[in-house]
Amino acid sequence: MDCSINLKEGSLAGLSLELKQALSRTLRGFNRKEIADQVTKMTGKKLSKAMLDKMVSSNPDYQADIMQIQAICKITGNLEPFSVGLRAIGAELINSEEMQMLERVKADLNINRTT
Repeated sequence: MDCSINLKEGSLAGLSLELKQALSRTLRGFNRKEIADQVTKMTGKKLSKAMLDKMVSSNPDYQADIMQIQAICKITGNLEPFSVGLRAIGAELINSEEMQMLERVKADLNINRTT
């Protein structure tokens, strides 16, 4: 399998900052110490408020890992950080209501093709 298909040099270069900004927006209105404590409980990996603050800063030396991002999204109920990451690779995130609608449309299309 050719792994280089459709790869563009630097195509993910801005993703780190976009993801940090999405995480920062996601955390707005929440107590970051409480979020850090909950992320620690969920992941089993210690996360302090200071580290969380660094993860959402513009400093590229500090990055959230996928488990931390998933925990933050679960805790806050905000999936924007995942949406940002998915859009960067040409995918889109849809919620369960949108998925049900899509499944109905697909079913309708299949019915129309068979008649």
